[in-house]
Amino acid sequence: MIRACQKKILFVAGAEHSAFETAYFVLRENSESLCLGGDDIIKEADRIINERLPAVKKKKQRLEKIKKVLLFTTSALSGALVGGGTVAIISFLF
Repeated sequence: MIRACQKKILFVAGAEHSAFETAYFVLRENSESLCLGGDDIIKEADRIINERLPAVKKKKQRLEKIKKVLLFTTSALSGALVGGGTVAIISFLF
């Protein structure tokens, strides 16, 4: 069974330098935003997008930092293992 519904949706196209290609905002039916002008709604949409963007960047930066720490730790442990093995073989031979 298909039910019909009607929602007011705001479509915001992203700029070339933006992190978002497009953004869709579904407006509440009982919202004060219906009384706002078009420019006010666009400003609110931009504000929401800009609030979320730093969180995405911080998460990516945190993941990159974790990757670097894991790579360094793995390299250090591998070096210690190879070095220790080399010392053990040399001391066993002499």
